Amino acid sequence: MPIVSGRLINQLPIMEITTTSSINGACEGFKKDRVFELLNGAKWQQTVEKLTLHKSSNAVAQIWTEHKRNYLTIIGMTSMVEVKQV
Repeated sequence: MPIVSGRLINQLPIMEITTTSSINGACEGFKKDRVFELLNGAKWQQTVEKLTLHKSSNAVAQIWTEHKRNYLTIIGMTSMVEVKQV
């Protein structure tokens, strides 16, 4: 799916990338209640039950926003999870 200026096109509703930052420390993937601390100082907690292992020491996360819901994806992974800022 093509991305233009941080927006997915040809898909409704539109999701926007609101943050891109490296993860502080090692990343181990997704797990319910896991907190992702980003180098920009933001902390995001996974709110849904999803377990996906992905070990990386230099992982880059993106926060996507859609209708006041936030989702986190890790560059190199094919899935995303809903998160809340803590």
